[in-house]
Amino acid sequence: MEKVYVFDLGNVIVVPMNVKLLFEMLECKISYYEFVKFFKNDISVVKAHMGYITDDEHIEKLLAFSKSNKTIKEYKEIYCGPIRNSLYLDTVEILII
Repeated sequence: MEKVYVFDLGNVIVVPMNVKLLFEMLECKISYYEFVKFFKNDISVVKAHMGYITDDEHIEKLLAFSKSNKTIKEYKEIYCGPIRNSLYLDTVEILII
C-alpha cells in the first residue's frame, strides 16, 4: 500500500474558517471590523506560523486585543471545533478515487 500526503495550501480540502462565528463565540468587546483587521493583518500570525512565537502567545495577544474573557484553552476548543469542522466533500471524493 502506498502512502500519499496531501497538503491544503489554500482552502482546497478544508472549508475556510468562519471568522464571524469565531468573533461571536469569543464574545469580543470590539467591533467585528477591528477584529478582522487584527486577525488578518497582525504580525503575530506570521510569527506563530514561522515558529518565532508560540501559538499560545499569539492567542493571548488576540484575546487581549479583542477584550475576550475566553482562556487560551477555550479559544483552541472554539478554533478547532465548529468554525473549522468541515471539508469540501467533492475534493475529498476526487482524492479517494
